[in-house]
Amino acid sequence: AKDEAVDEMGNALEKARTAERKLRDMTDVVKETETLKKSNERLHLSLQDETEKRKVLHNTLEDMKGRIRVYVRVRPLSKTEVKANYVNVMTKEDDRTCV
Repeated sequence: AKDEAVDEMGNALEKARTAERKLRDMTDVVKETETLKKSNERLHLSLQDETEKRKVLHNTLEDMKGRIRVYVRVRPLSKTEVKANYVNVMTKEDDRTCV
């Protein structure tokens, strides 16, 4: 009985050590995930900034070429138009582009 109790304590101790290792590993994974999320947010903001700069440069280049740009305002369909089964023919790609 005493040997069985010692064996059980040994098994429990080994399980506890294994659980501690797993906990440390998971803690490391969580920290790495948080670091990656912050990095992803910084990269996303950087991409937005660079996209805006590219658009400004593109528009300046188009102005220098003398191209004609068309400015439009797109509104949603009215209730009457929806009831008459009208459909949208223009989609908004982003804040500056409609197709």
